[in-house]
Amino acid sequence: MPSAPQWMDQEDHTLSMAIVTHSLNPTIGTDQKSETLYNKIYADYLSKHPVPARKAAPKEQQPDTTPLAQRKLTAVISRVRLIQRVLTRFAPYYRKAASAKVSGANESDVLSAAITDFDTNVSSETIHVRTCWRILGLHPKWRGMGEDKELTASLEAQRRRKRAERDNDAEDSQGQVALIDHKRPKGEKAAKAAAHKGVN
Repeated sequence: MPSAPQWMDQEDHTLSMAIVTHSLNPTIGTDQKSETLYNKIYADYLSKHPVPARKAAPKEQQPDTTPLAQRKLTAVISRVRLIQRVLTRFAPYYRKAASAKVSGANESDVLSAAITDFDTNVSSETIHVRTCWRILGLHPKWRGMGEDKELTASLEAQRRRKRAERDNDAEDSQGQVALIDHKRPKGEKAAKAAAHKGVN
């Protein structure tokens, strides 16, 4: 059985637009069954990629590289899930590239840097990340994705490192652990009384 043709950039674009249209629709929202959602996405896909007329070709001829457009519903569902999964993994790389943005860099430069970093570190599944991210990345679902885990973990690691360095410096300077004398802060009434005594 011959393998299905590669997914084209236009197909990923169509599926991304269908995801936005049907799953992020403010009127309908996500209050729909997955079967209904995928049927709507598939209908959009078929409307944009109609079935081409098949020509009888000799067997020696190279296989056609254009998409069949007669992809089955299961193939489209699988592709939509793959797009969502890859973009979920890509989101932290985009945020990292955006936070390291140099002066004069535009959105395209940030996206290119994020894609390069993503491809070298993670990507094993192929989708057209640039096309899909330009459509879906604007939505809150992917803008905040991974923020808590990635950002919090890196900030916590930095805090621990600084704390360890500070503790090591205190030990080195005195040969033992420095005991810091923490005085209990004054209460509200004591602070007012001290301020009143100082005024008179």
